[in-house]
Amino acid sequence: MQSKIVYVVIFLMAFVLTTGGVMLLNQKYENIFKLDFSPRKTALGNAFAQGETATGITANDSAKALIDTTKLKEEWENKIKQQVLDSLSKAKDHEKTEALIAERNRQLDSLNKIKDQIAQYEVKLKSKTAELKSAAQNADAAKDSAYAKWKKEIVKTYEAMDSKMVAKIIQKLNDNLARDILFSIKKKKRAEIISQFSPETAVRLTRMQ
Repeated sequence: MQSKIVYVVIFLMAFVLTTGGVMLLNQKYENIFKLDFSPRKTALGNAFAQGETATGITANDSAKALIDTTKLKEEWENKIKQQVLDSLSKAKDHEKTEALIAERNRQLDSLNKIKDQIAQYEVKLKSKTAELKSAAQNADAAKDSAYAKWKKEIVKTYEAMDSKMVAKIIQKLNDNLARDILFSIKKKKRAEIISQFSPETAVRLTRMQ
């Protein structure tokens, strides 16, 4: 990018200097395009060469005209320099703009990568959640199956035991478990066990939840 800017500046300076040189040579000589390099003759030049004073032009006036021409040349050169500086400034601004665009594109790429990573993480998270849910359901099913098997066996055991002893055991269980076991025992045996409870315990374990 910098090399392109340098080439443009060199081209502009060469063009300006060439054009300025042609203009100066054309003012100084008769016709440089026809290869006539004889000094250009002007009314001011003839009057100065012949010492004429009828028009009021003196050597002093000619000197002033030369000074004015030098001043115009300086102004012209300064203008060219300013144009070159403006071109350089615009080129730098363009370079800064391209740098900002490149940085913005880099940030967008990073953001897109982060979004992709988040999407992948969400997919993995959903998959893991589904696995955990399935495992929990399987565990619950296994637990329910084991509990059902245990309850069946314990009910058979309590039905074979003395009702008074069973009543003492059941009263030491938590209410939900005691109620579940009690209502899984056969009706006749359950009545014998409940008869061993105090009225308060009997009401608590037999009331509807």
